[in-house]
Amino acid sequence: MSPVKSRTRRPAIRWFWKPAVATGAGGAATLIWWEEILLFGAEILALITIPILAGLVYLYNVLVFKARRPRRDDPGSGTKLDRR
Repeated sequence: MSPVKSRTRRPAIRWFWKPAVATGAGGAATLIWWEEILLFGAEILALITIPILAGLVYLYNVLVFKARRPRRDDPGSGTKLDRR
């Protein structure tokens, strides 16, 4: 029987050890390098959420203020719709 390989996730440091070594491999250099990766991820996440939030605000605007439009059957609304 052949041994079964376990499919465990490798730690992220094993994927990025070469760039960490290239930046100096010191504790402070590695910490700054990881901090830059986290900040980049936060900026990308913010850029993704801006259009989503804009869409929610627009949807709220449409749903709330659609009821405020004058209708044909409103008595005495005084709009051009009554004169047709």
